[in-house]
Amino acid sequence: MILGPAVEYFRDANLEQVDTIKSLLKKAPPQVQNVLSSPVTRQLTTTSPEQRVSRREIAPAIDLLSRFAVVGHSADPVAFQEAIGQLLNIPADDLAIPPPQMLIEGIAERLRSIPVAETLLEEDLIFDHYVRQAMSTAQPGVRSKDASPHAAPAN
Repeated sequence: MILGPAVEYFRDANLEQVDTIKSLLKKAPPQVQNVLSSPVTRQLTTTSPEQRVSRREIAPAIDLLSRFAVVGHSADPVAFQEAIGQLLNIPADDLAIPPPQMLIEGIAERLRSIPVAETLLEEDLIFDHYVRQAMSTAQPGVRSKDASPHAAPAN
């Protein structure tokens, strides 16, 4: 499991406490920092989970994402649902939209206030900015959305 080192490291941590998370992130060993460092950009641009990413990988990540037939963003799950329905030629209403995971949403909210977390996710935050910008300027009927684990590559 790629996230194994991070899961083990945070196993007994109280993830409700911002100070606890901040302290653990600052003291995290390199292998934990690596698996938490911009995982979306890494997934799209590297050949192994151990590879580090930098800002140089953002453009290739966007380029790869531009080749997907459908890409979804958590900011607009209905648009993703509609695009998948259209791609599969089935009614969008037949596709379930999973509800937000409140535990993960809570942790994400706490992470937003921690500078070291922002540093770890810097490339993914930049990548997300450009994806959202592309989505907001996309022509009607053309869907450009973010790197969702449900994205389908173009044929």
